[in-house]
Amino acid sequence: MVDYINYVHENSPFRIKWRVIRNETRLEPELSKVFRCVQTGDEFPPEKQFQPYRQRAHQLTIERDCLMWGYRIIVPLKFRKTVLEELHKNHFGSSKMKSMARSFFWWPSLDHDIEMTAQKCSICAKFRSTPPRSTLHTWPTPPKVWTRLHADFLGPINKQYCFVVMDPTSRWIENFFVSSATAHSAIEKLEETFARFGLPRAITTDGAKCFVGEEFSAFLNRFGIMHLKGPPFHPTSNGQAESAVKIIKTCIKKALANKQPVSRSVNQFLFQYRNTEHQATKETPANMLLKWKPLTVFDQMRPSTEELNLGRQVNLMKHGGKRNIDIDKESEVWVRSYRQGEPAWIKGTVLDRLGNQTFQIQTKGNQPWTRHNDQIWPIRKSTDGSVLKKVNPDPSDSPDVGDSHQPTPILDDLPNIDEPPNCDETPSINESPNTTPMNRRSQRTRKKKVQFSP
Repeated sequence: MVDYINYVHENSPFRIKWRVIRNETRLEPELSKVFRCVQTGDEFPPEKQFQPYRQRAHQLTIERDCLMWGYRIIVPLKFRKTVLEELHKNHFGSSKMKSMARSFFWWPSLDHDIEMTAQKCSICAKFRSTPPRSTLHTWPTPPKVWTRLHADFLGPINKQYCFVVMDPTSRWIENFFVSSATAHSAIEKLEETFARFGLPRAITTDGAKCFVGEEFSAFLNRFGIMHLKGPPFHPTSNGQAESAVKIIKTCIKKALANKQPVSRSVNQFLFQYRNTEHQATKETPANMLLKWKPLTVFDQMRPSTEELNLGRQVNLMKHGGKRNIDIDKESEVWVRSYRQGEPAWIKGTVLDRLGNQTFQIQTKGNQPWTRHNDQIWPIRKSTDGSVLKKVNPDPSDSPDVGDSHQPTPILDDLPNIDEPPNCDETPSINESPNTTPMNRRSQRTRKKKVQFSP
């Protein structure tokens, strides 16, 4: 065993030989006591620093005045730092260093000292791999929709970026194509989103520069929105946004593979995505956020009551009245009067047009009246401005009697004349109600019957 140790040390640049270790073992207070106990067989001192030796009392031996634990030599405190430096000369990790040390030497805190040597090495720290992933903690789902939003940028793709916003409760996704991934672009699209769906309680983003600047923070503070920021370059902290980004990214890749317009393909995809039941919520995003189901092309495959009612309305408008006249302001018209003791039609002047078929008309000595197109006859005039037909004297000079609220008649059957029809005339009745009606008989001349004689 000692010859093997001599061979290793004599053929390497490391010049700590077993004789040096033997001499230092006798001089060191702790190891000298251990050496004496192993040599004489006495019990080890009760102090705490002797506990590792006490646990290995039956495995400790002495070879050529060197203290050994099995086939490993016990290194004194003076040479431990030098041994660790030699062990880490090639910048092995702690596992390989422990494996090599267990073949040659030992001291009570060897494993801990090896780990600290590997951790404190600046060269190893520069090229250290990513540590194992920690325990995954998911974001709690808000009980109400549009309470917390997750936002992130995607791109560049074809010299443009995508600003993606997702509601984790309803799984509703909004996507906007922008020219740059800046705070100004994010603010502009968030304002557009807030105009449609309202303000959320909080927004979650990563630690990108565009989200941690003063401009974006001032925008959220102005609306009283809490900003939840994750560490930069750690997508897992904003997993909901990364999930939405992955969905949009896959859609864009498929559109580019099929040589289709990207913007149109994304819009068509989002339309179908929002109207498809989500596996997590068992509802469509549109139904959860909008509380109603938008109409899709598949809804046209089955009959609906709305389509039937729409057809009835179209037919009603098609077979309704066709009278449509255009009356200018300050035009003279005949307007229907419903006051007792007045003629049915009174001359007036159009003051204003209140709607498509409604006008405000001023008559002589009365307040302005509101009349429908069906209650108005325009007065035609010749080129010199005179009325084509002579009309009766203006009947509006009659006493002003309260306007009765009778139902508006339909005047489409009236003749198109300039003189108002005489509504006061009643048809004459030649027979009294008690007259018995006479039987109608034919007045034709009857021919004499010709008898047939054989």
